[in-house]
Amino acid sequence: MLRFALVLSLSLALASAVILVVVRHFALSEAERAATRHASLVASALLQREVEPRDLARPVAGARRRELDAVFRPLVRTEDVLGIRLVRHDGLVTYATDRRGAGTTGSAALAAEAAGGTIVSRAAHAPGDEKVLETYAPANGRDLGGAAVIVQSYAPIHAAARSAQLRVGVVLEALLVLLLLVFVPLLARVTRRI
Repeated sequence: MLRFALVLSLSLALASAVILVVVRHFALSEAERAATRHASLVASALLQREVEPRDLARPVAGARRRELDAVFRPLVRTEDVLGIRLVRHDGLVTYATDRRGAGTTGSAALAAEAAGGTIVSRAAHAPGDEKVLETYAPANGRDLGGAAVIVQSYAPIHAAARSAQLRVGVVLEALLVLLLLVFVPLLARVTRRI
């Protein structure tokens, strides 16, 4: 009886651990998908309204840079957005909310690939080595020839996954304890009768 209870407990604990890992992976994927969808919608709206073909032709400077700063900076201060870049298909960054990024070469492969749809890149580098999620949204609408890159903090995505895992874990552990509380006494009675 004791051996059966021990094997049952260990089996249920292992099964619950596997379930929690799967739940965490699923919650992380869903949170990433939601953040990517949001970033893609924001980027598409900004590209349609604010970005002009000349903004992707060469690095933006002067008065036009200040105009784009006025549009993009409020977004960067909210919604966990760390930065926004405009990238040509050849990888040249023509505008970045972080002034040091403009004129540099980004990922040409991702910028070119973004013409077919939204691309997500999980970069491990950011200010303070923070993990980020980069969403490359294509600039198809007005023959712009590039992509907008929305750089988001990964912390809210991680927190959402952890919260989902915690909720499922609490419910799962409560059910396992209840299951043990029901079956162990039942098995003990059956064993005594036998």
